[in-house]
Amino acid sequence: MHLAKFFKDGGHVSTNIAKMFPKSYLYEHQDNTSKLYGAYQETLIKLQIPLFNTDSAAVMWIEDQSQGYPKTTVVNMVEGGVHIIDNIKRHSSINLDTHDRYLLTTRYRMNSVRDPATVSA
Repeated sequence: MHLAKFFKDGGHVSTNIAKMFPKSYLYEHQDNTSKLYGAYQETLIKLQIPLFNTDSAAVMWIEDQSQGYPKTTVVNMVEGGVHIIDNIKRHSSINLDTHDRYLLTTRYRMNSVRDPATVSA
């Protein structure tokens, strides 16, 4: 899939590859990238594209704690799929497999989205 189909020229901000080791857990955290991206952190969209992933790996978000306990969303990202990530929410990752997990992570400016309906919840 070519992401230029979804974003206008000049909208790309950054891309990196993330590796998660077998039998590992990334503790609950929030990605505060304001030091890197400044005030426009809130205007970015973060996409994750699993390159090598299995059913034994997942990302978890805490959505709500208003009832006194956390409501958690768990997502197993499909290999090769494109997933919109709200990394400012508290989240964690787990890889229970015996193989490494690799994700391509890329950021675009929200105002570069060609069709806002493609990124709505």
